[in-house]
Amino acid sequence: MTWVTEVHSKAHILLGQIENARRLAEQTGVDPDAVSRALYRKVDELYETEFPLAKAMDESDLVFHLEGPALRDHTPKLKLIEAIFSNIRQQVFSVAKAVAQLGDDANISDRDVELSLSALAPGSLYIGIKAEPPERHDGQQHMLGADDPILRATREAMRSIRIISKHLDEDSLEAREEVPDAKVRDAALVAVARLAPTTKSGIARLTIASSDEKRSEVGSPLTPKLRKELRHQLRQDKKTGPTQFSIRGDVRELDLDFRRFELRRLTLDPAASVRCQLLPGAMVNLEKLAGRHVEVSGYGEEASSGIPRMLRVVRVTVFNEMGVAEDPGLFA
Repeated sequence: MTWVTEVHSKAHILLGQIENARRLAEQTGVDPDAVSRALYRKVDELYETEFPLAKAMDESDLVFHLEGPALRDHTPKLKLIEAIFSNIRQQVFSVAKAVAQLGDDANISDRDVELSLSALAPGSLYIGIKAEPPERHDGQQHMLGADDPILRATREAMRSIRIISKHLDEDSLEAREEVPDAKVRDAALVAVARLAPTTKSGIARLTIASSDEKRSEVGSPLTPKLRKELRHQLRQDKKTGPTQFSIRGDVRELDLDFRRFELRRLTLDPAASVRCQLLPGAMVNLEKLAGRHVEVSGYGEEASSGIPRMLRVVRVTVFNEMGVAEDPGLFA
């Protein structure tokens, strides 16, 4: 049963109750309109409150439900809506890029993901996003259609964000089973942390859901307090993965907030890449590593290729253009 069908079923039950109530009222000499007025209000409330959410759930790959003082009327500030859409777009694309294993110069265009405002109700905002095949400039569908690799990566990214938002721990058994790629799990958790509202946003709660789950299975809302906890969790010193690796490559795509970076153009395989978390014990200034050729040592999960997808880095050695290790103090 779809979410919309469920709402219609509730409405049909109420309409049946209204019909029975009016018939009984006529038999007893009571005003039928007075008896049915309250039930009609329930029908109105059903379609005003539940139907927009049900429609969003059925028609979207991912739904964000936001609540807070900034959304208490029908006219939230345009600047707030733009900021919300921009954040959602950035986080979905960041995870999609991890899924697709794109190179340095590759980017995902917002044409790959159609963002739509599914519903607006007092006190809350529902935003549904759906990944559809990109249209060409002539208005025709992309020749690859649903087989487009970026489209598939975007859909997988949204699925991963929803799953991680429910578990809030990329190392939990459930998260590992549903999202086996360590790089994607980490990228999704960072995305969830960035989607969680800030204390100054005017948004108190953000819930992430999708059509393939029941209401009881939707994860707990993201809050400003949870955002702080996730930030601490993502920066803490934890050596996940049983195997130690030492890998050489170039530092790209720095994330200073969460001490992440991409190691690309690897000596072992120039086409591969590793997502890295720089642990505090490495005693390195991440900003100074931008664009440098380095060897990183840390812990990760074994992979069939011999190169881990995600690495917790405990030591960094920087090399100059001659291949000679530079003074570690220059990068402390």
